[in-house]
Amino acid sequence: MRAISILAATAGLAALAACGEGSAFDNGFRTSYREKAVEGCVTGARSAAPAGVPVDFQRVCACAVDRHMEGKSATELMRDDDQAAAQRATEQCLRESMGQSAAPAAADGGSKPTR
Repeated sequence: MRAISILAATAGLAALAACGEGSAFDNGFRTSYREKAVEGCVTGARSAAPAGVPVDFQRVCACAVDRHMEGKSATELMRDDDQAAAQRATEQCLRESMGQSAAPAAADGGSKPTR
C-alpha cells in the first residue's frame, strides 16, 4: 500500500512539472480563460452601454483581454486581480476601435498605452 502511495505522489509531481508555461495545461487554461473573459466582457459591456452605441463589443473585448493576458502565464492569470490594468486596456481598445488615437489616455488619468 505504501508503494502505491509513493508511486501516486511521484506521478502527481511529474504531472505538476508538466503544467509549466507552454504545457498543454497552460495552453488549455489560457484558451479557456480568454474565451470566458471575452464572453464576460461582451455581456457586461452590452448591458452597461447606452442603446444604439455603434461598438463592436466582441472586437473591443478580445483586444482588451489579449492585452491583459499578454506576457502572463496561466499561474499569473489565476492570481491576477488588477482590475485597473484591465480597465485601462479596455478603454484603450475602445478608443482605438472608435478611430481615436490613444494619446488622450494620458489626459484622462495618466494611463499610457500598453502597445
